[in-house]
Amino acid sequence: MTRSRSESEGALRGIPGAPGIGIGAVYLMLGRGAAVPHYTLRRHREVGSEIRRFERAIDRVDRAMIEIERSLDGQAAQEPRLILETQRTLLHDPQIIEPTIRRIEHDRINAEAALHQTIEEILPAFEAIDDPYLRARGEDIRQLERRLVLELSGLKRGGPRQPGPGDVIVAESIDPATMIELAQIPVAGIVTETGSAVSHMAIIARTFGIPTVLAVDQATDQIPSGTTVVVDGKTGIVVVNPGDTVLQQARRRQRDLQRRLVRAQQEAAEPAVTPDGFRVRFLANIDAPEEASLALRCGAEGVGLYRTEVLFLNRDRPPSLAELTRIYSRVVRRFGSRLVTFRTMDLGGDKLPTSLAFSAGQNPAMGLRGIRYSLQNTSLFDRQITAICRATRAVDNSNVRIMIPLVTSHEEIRLARQRIEAIVERERCDPVPLGVMLETPASMLITDLLARDADFFSIGTNDLIQYVLAIDRTNELVDYLYAPLHPAIMRLLRQVTQICRDAGREVGVCGEMAGDPMFVPLLLGFGIETLSMAPTAIPRIHAIVRRTPQRVAEELVQGVMALSDLDDVQQLLRHFAEEHFADLL
Repeated sequence: MTRSRSESEGALRGIPGAPGIGIGAVYLMLGRGAAVPHYTLRRHREVGSEIRRFERAIDRVDRAMIEIERSLDGQAAQEPRLILETQRTLLHDPQIIEPTIRRIEHDRINAEAALHQTIEEILPAFEAIDDPYLRARGEDIRQLERRLVLELSGLKRGGPRQPGPGDVIVAESIDPATMIELAQIPVAGIVTETGSAVSHMAIIARTFGIPTVLAVDQATDQIPSGTTVVVDGKTGIVVVNPGDTVLQQARRRQRDLQRRLVRAQQEAAEPAVTPDGFRVRFLANIDAPEEASLALRCGAEGVGLYRTEVLFLNRDRPPSLAELTRIYSRVVRRFGSRLVTFRTMDLGGDKLPTSLAFSAGQNPAMGLRGIRYSLQNTSLFDRQITAICRATRAVDNSNVRIMIPLVTSHEEIRLARQRIEAIVERERCDPVPLGVMLETPASMLITDLLARDADFFSIGTNDLIQYVLAIDRTNELVDYLYAPLHPAIMRLLRQVTQICRDAGREVGVCGEMAGDPMFVPLLLGFGIETLSMAPTAIPRIHAIVRRTPQRVAEELVQGVMALSDLDDVQQLLRHFAEEHFADLL
């Protein structure tokens, strides 16, 4: 229902963005009421100064995004990192920068107005598209404009005070960098006038567990600052000025959700066994030693993916052997006898190091990255392997293994093994198991050949989907085609799990699919025995595994494989989830 500004209780409806109950006082962020400044540059010399002002604003926003990305160190937040990288790419997009500078030069107008005109010229192409994914990318461009205009104008996003813990943020729209800042406060909830379930606002809110409702019509006009609201991120309802009864009910539901989460975390310490006896091992994807305590607290049995490339990013020079050894030793020491899987540096693609002379090429996703880069820069690769060996040797009862990314040929794994074995012998280290990340069509199709030299496999679904479907997942024009349930992906997963079983090789999944409740029953049905994910996702997925008989999951796989329409597959999975674990969605 629509309501006026009053003290009476009222409900506003939007789109569910991230589940949970948020209760708090409203912090009203700067919305559509802020006009974009527009004025003429009267002197010719002002034009150059205005262009420099625009370029400096871009640099400041870029540096701020880098700092926000660094603030994610020690947190399991790979998806927000990727979104920030995409935003930074957009920030430097010539299709935005060059027309804006031309307008400053030719029309002699200020940077804010020139940028606004450029964005207004670009956006109609997105807004006319029916597909929700592409429309959401148009919203990203609008958010970037707002952030740059705020930076240029020196305006704040809200009133005299900044958002604080327990606030509910009400805004027209929120850019990804600000979303991450709000999550780290942390705020109690978020309500916006724009956005969709596939928008970056929703993805980040779900990652950090912030109850969020999107697309609430005229929210900034209808909800006064300081008003108490209840945000129900599962139903998409916002109650404004709730009465005592509604508040009590909301707090009770909040407590129930918290108890359920605590119970799931406690159960995560128990072995994950399906009702019919199928055992699943839960591992964590981490970027830094500081994430170890969170991973163990959430029930991780070890590390399925330690992203070693993070140490090479956002710094002036690559880490030394001593630094790598020290950090790797901290990781191994924190996990003791539990498994730790070091993935060798997966540089390239969306991870371009400033500390190395690195040429991205015209198509970074297809260029010099992963094991290709390591085999062409063997001194760095050897430095990594030496540090891993020394970390293994320094910790009693350590359980370490190495995984190679972006393999496309048997020759790559053979050459990598030769170098690793030579270093193991030189360092007098115990043999280290060597695995392959299956994330290219080539590796999936020659898994039987790779099994001759690989001790284990882990399917990296993020890049696999990108390469199989020929989609650059950082390109916002085509990311709506990113379809984990595509029949080609399903067939490859079924084929590879069977090959690995026949070869007696462990196979797990370490991509985003492993931590998604909708996909987990499929992975169980394929017979995947190891799932590696963000630590915070483990308790819920663990609970889902304990409720889902593997035999029933196998039947689900058969049903999915018989379907060709993605909408039908999604409907089948939703029905299955609601039947078996509706309270965990």
